Amino acid sequence: MKLSSIEAAQNGQLGKPVISVAADTALGQALSLLKEHEIHHLVVTENEQLAGLLSPKAIMQYLQNNSELDWETPVAQVMLPNPPTLTEDQDVSETLETMRQVGATALPVVIGGKILGLITETDLLMVFEQVIEESEDDFHLKASFKTVMANPVIQNMMKIIGDAGI
Repeated sequence: MKLSSIEAAQNGQLGKPVISVAADTALGQALSLLKEHEIHHLVVTENEQLAGLLSPKAIMQYLQNNSELDWETPVAQVMLPNPPTLTEDQDVSETLETMRQVGATALPVVIGGKILGLITETDLLMVFEQVIEESEDDFHLKASFKTVMANPVIQNMMKIIGDAGI
């Protein structure tokens, strides 16, 4: 399944709308934008090109390495620089693997140098949920259910529930 399938689920928008800031934007201003738009990631641009991604993880790493928080710090000093980018033709499983490798919870979709959207883990979960709902062959679901039910903790919980008559 391709990332373009997310576009259909998002009513024509590929991933989340792009909210971006310039690399020299003060961290305090960037945090205000995150709060205002109720989002977790900002695309950082320099000369209208992707320069980085400001994320909760990037902010936490900055705080771990700096004893004081300066609201005037440019986001360029905090962001994940040059994040991997995605294309709309990229496979969803490949996207998830890329996110896992770099430890990102979101990555920008870029085509021809233009930032089209931001794909998040939540977007990918929505795709997987859609696949499960649309699947006529529930073989994998049955296999997963059997695996879960084989877990001794689950078996013990089921016994307790059964013994309680619930």
